Parts: sequence; C-alpha cells; structure tokens
Amino acid sequence: DRAGLVDFAELLLRAHELLRNNRIVREHYQNRFRHILVDEFQDNNFGQYELIRLLGQNGNVMVVGDDNQLVMRFQGARQANFAEFKKQFANVQEYHLTENFRSTKEIIGFANLFLENIDDRIDKENKTSRTGEKVQIVRPDKEDGQTEFIINTIRSLLGKEYVNKDGEKDKYGYGDFAILSRKRSDGRRFVNALKAYDVPST
Repeated sequence: DRAGLVDFAELLLRAHELLRNNRIVREHYQNRFRHILVDEFQDNNFGQYELIRLLGQNGNVMVVGDDNQLVMRFQGARQANFAEFKKQFANVQEYHLTENFRSTKEIIGFANLFLENIDDRIDKENKTSRTGEKVQIVRPDKEDGQTEFIINTIRSLLGKEYVNKDGEKDKYGYGDFAILSRKRSDGRRFVNALKAYDVPST
C-alpha cells in the first residue's frame, strides 16, 4: 500500500474483506444488484469467486463458463469453482452448449483427446457438423522453425483456389491468414519474421 496505490489482487482482497466483515455494506450491494451475470467463469480465481458468493446470496446468479478452457489455467483460475457454485447456490440449473460452430470435426476430435485428461472435468463431448482437413502436428527442430514453417505455408497457399463460407470459389490472399500467439514475445518474433520474408502484415 504505497502512496495509496493497490494492485488488482489487493483490490479483490479489500473488496472481499469489506463485504465479509460489514453486514450493512454487504446487504446494500446484495439489494442493489438483484441479478448477477458472470461471463468467462472458468477464468475466475478464488477471490473473484468469493465476491460472487457474497454478493449473490439472494440466489439470482448466472454464470457462463467452459471448464475445458481450464487446460490453460489463466491467472489462478480454479476448477473447484464449478463444483462449489453448485453446492453453495440452491436449485442450480445446468445447460451444456456443446455444439461448436467454428471448428471442424477433425479439430474437435483432436481437442477432445486432450480434454478427456483434465482432472474433475465436467463430462461432456463437443461436436460439430462441419468437416475439414486432417489436423497436422508440426514439431520444429530449431527455434526459428515455427515461424519459417508458418510463413512458408502462407506463401505456398497464396493464389490457390478454395471454396469460401458462401460456397463460392475464391483465391487465397494475405488477408485470409491470421497468426495467433499466447505470448507477446512470440507475436514480436512473428512480426519480425514476416518483415524479413517481405510478407505484409498489420
């Protein structure tokens, strides 16, 4: 607590202590927020879950989350939040939205192989009606191998025909490709590599 400044974790802690220890404040906000919706519930840590529990004691709480995404364990996210929510809130109704409208059967089937190994995961199976190409696994043998493979793949596909989402024939252009990375440092590596290979990017 230097010069009155606190970080995000400290904000959560102080809010939790205030609601837990001060009945008047707690009841004020419970009455003010009659309905609570929590999105991306799988990313909530213990402190965030406790705020939901304290504020939502009237029971009008809806959470939307996907425990499959806990394979990444974002900033202290807890698998136990799902089970505790069903225990601590009465008459919980649970709905599984397992239809995937983005990915193909090949990708979904491959992902399910990993998801089945998550401890205490809610039993469900993702599905889709879309079909596509086989999943390709690439294991580069050197640090720059990943960027080289992706850039070479982009360049090899440029100008080739494909059938777009409207069922019409089209040709690949640079705007049809996107590179996603988890770490900012990986993103910078790709940006530098794209410049080196004279591949336009934004």
